Amino acid sequence: MQINKEKLENKVFDIEQPLILLFNEVEELEQLGNAANWPYTALQLVDIGVKLIKNMCDFETVLTNWFARPTVEHTWVNFKLHFEDAYTALRKVRNL
Repeated sequence: MQINKEKLENKVFDIEQPLILLFNEVEELEQLGNAANWPYTALQLVDIGVKLIKNMCDFETVLTNWFARPTVEHTWVNFKLHFEDAYTALRKVRNL
């Protein structure tokens, strides 16, 4: 299934699903961009990830902490680590 940026940005992931599903879809979009010779920058990938996290409505505090980090730390790898840690903690709190 091919995915496009607008469709992905409007998608709402469920907190009960592994967050890796969100990461995988962003990375699939990155691969499609590369294949089409229209690559996404690291900043664009992070921005898409932030939109998807906002769509979940579960990570307000974690988003605040993310935006408090220096911009130079806003990499895709740091994004995944930051939100995966928060996801794990949130699931423990909610007994999911």
